[in-house]
Amino acid sequence: NMKQLKLRAWDTVDQKMIYNFEKTTHLEQYLQDPRYIVMEQLVGIKTRLAQDVYDGDIIKWLSGALMVVSWINDPPSYSPFDGYLPQECEVVGNIHENPEMVKGK
Repeated sequence: NMKQLKLRAWDTVDQKMIYNFEKTTHLEQYLQDPRYIVMEQLVGIKTRLAQDVYDGDIIKWLSGALMVVSWINDPPSYSPFDGYLPQECEVVGNIHENPEMVKGK
């Protein structure tokens, strides 16, 4: 039983998030010039509010700390969930639509 790969995409031209990426013509646009689309994968973790978490999301811990979800290679995992409980956070934005939330962090 393979897990389905779920993606979202940030359209750098129109400055909008595309959640049904697989079902749009944007895939052809991405293949022609990947600079115009930033692909982000569903992490496979749900927050305390049952929100899906994607690479590039900004999460807020119960302590109030903000962190950006990102892939790390060693060990292979999504930061900051290595050793932390996703039930202790919520998604409050993403790095494309809310860059001011993490500027300087």
